[in-house]
Amino acid sequence: MKSLVVAIVLLLITVTSYGETNTLEKMLADEDLTEPQLYSWLHRDGMKDATVPTGAIHKLIIAGLQHEDPEIQHCVLSAIRSHVGTNVGHIISNRTITLDRRLQDIPQLYDILIDIWDTELIKAGGVVPDIDYSVTLTQLANGFPCDGGRPAWAGLQHTFAYLYPKNTKVYDIIWNTLEGKKTLPDKEEENHIPLLAALYVGKFNNPKDEAYRIRVLTSRDTDMYTLGIAANSLAKFQSEKGLTALVEILENTKSKWGAGTIEVVEAIMAHGEQATTQHQKLLRDAIPNVFKNRSHNTSVLWIDRELSRLEVESERAEDPNQ
Repeated sequence: MKSLVVAIVLLLITVTSYGETNTLEKMLADEDLTEPQLYSWLHRDGMKDATVPTGAIHKLIIAGLQHEDPEIQHCVLSAIRSHVGTNVGHIISNRTITLDRRLQDIPQLYDILIDIWDTELIKAGGVVPDIDYSVTLTQLANGFPCDGGRPAWAGLQHTFAYLYPKNTKVYDIIWNTLEGKKTLPDKEEENHIPLLAALYVGKFNNPKDEAYRIRVLTSRDTDMYTLGIAANSLAKFQSEKGLTALVEILENTKSKWGAGTIEVVEAIMAHGEQATTQHQKLLRDAIPNVFKNRSHNTSVLWIDRELSRLEVESERAEDPNQ
């Protein structure tokens, strides 16, 4: 076992000094364990292994990012991206995050990642390259440990947004690199999901961001999934302009599918009881027509219950003798 791993073992003593032996400690007990094997495990399983303390994960990450072997560095960046990507997906889909390694709590991580980004971007001539997920015969022959897309640094935008929300440098990075992103490198169709997601988890809500969300929401070319994300974004970052755009979708459907989504209804109601009451007939009439699937059954029931409650309250207000 190489010196780095030995050092990590010593560091772990202060982190896991009690309780049952966790997966990482069992691995480190193997004298034949190599650093590539250790970091391959971090990328593949370690970040989501709840038996391993977050403090130990933090130490592995910093040691790996400072390692002289670029393959180890690649493993760590891939592990970070994979972990953050999972949590970003949970947030966008309104699901509960089951394990958060709190990477933002690592004091030096921001500076290290930004330095990697700036350095590699200069080397790339100021243009972020497309990430290649293919595997070469040379890599297979060399037994490379991690199969994350390469170069890993080129996909750090969501990591920056998730870990460092409202950061001005991060804001510039995601706009400069995700605006106008295509669904595929050789296609003309724009993929709005990466930028919408980065702005959402990064908690960015400048006039430029609001205008972008509304443009995506009201475009006839926007697919249903992206329309839902735009609607959720306008629900999170509420404004009169956003509410007007959401109402307009239900009044004059502009999507290429001829209908809005259940997220549009939810987004209008998220603006509060006054907005819901004002548009309750529109919302009620929209439910049978908007795009939804079986996973939305709970949302439909909640919407129906809330609208029914407001309808009853409206009737009582009109007739106090009821």
